[in-house]
Amino acid sequence: MGEVGKRLLQTIRMERDAYIWMDLSDRATGDAVILVAITQVLMFLGIWGGRSSLFSARLWEVLFQFVLGGLVIWLVYAGVVFAIIRFLIQGPGEFATYLRFSGFAFPTRLLAIAVVLLLDQISVLAVVIGSIWFLAIMARGIQYESDLPADRAWLVAIGALAGAIVVNAIFGFSQV
Repeated sequence: MGEVGKRLLQTIRMERDAYIWMDLSDRATGDAVILVAITQVLMFLGIWGGRSSLFSARLWEVLFQFVLGGLVIWLVYAGVVFAIIRFLIQGPGEFATYLRFSGFAFPTRLLAIAVVLLLDQISVLAVVIGSIWFLAIMARGIQYESDLPADRAWLVAIGALAGAIVVNAIFGFSQV
């Protein structure tokens, strides 16, 4: 897990080495899956942890749905990024690479839970900052992978988020 932690810190700091590693390493896809799942578990515990018994069968079912929902949203977001770049912009890039980038950016969602634990209330500002941080990581990755200027990379990252929200609303991949 040491390599993953190192690469996660590099990604959070938006260092180029992390993007190069994710682009060239097939192993990064599995690491991204693990990061998304761990993020979802931590978010679930932050939201639901103190509300019911950990031995409740329903709690485990809801946890499974929460993790699965996060994995689906992650796949949808990366797919929308790929579709925008490939079919609208006609740019280069691989789906697996965008999947890795978004998987390593996913833990930025934990900022909202950290605020909840520290202040005992949800902060819209923390959610917004976490989302902007996620988009910044993705825009940098899109810029690296697709050779787009920063403004277009940001538009792709934001457009993909909007697209993922629409797909989520249509198909109802709820986050509980």
